[in-house]
Amino acid sequence: PKPDGRRDTDADFGKKTYRGCRKDGTLWEKIISWFGYKLHLVVDAQYELPVAFTVTKASTSDVKEG
Repeated sequence: PKPDGRRDTDADFGKKTYRGCRKDGTLWEKIISWFGYKLHLVVDAQYELPVAFTVTKASTSDVKEG
């Protein structure tokens, strides 16, 4: 791949889109974007301790993690 000036070449951009409908019937949309990584964390519900984790690029879909 062609170098693009970034120091961390594994990190990338992620985006999450939220959509909804207001009470008056108009639609709204909010887009949140970030650069870096995502932490997928499994936590014990009773003791609130981490059980397992994976770190992925920010653009990796949450649905693919399972």
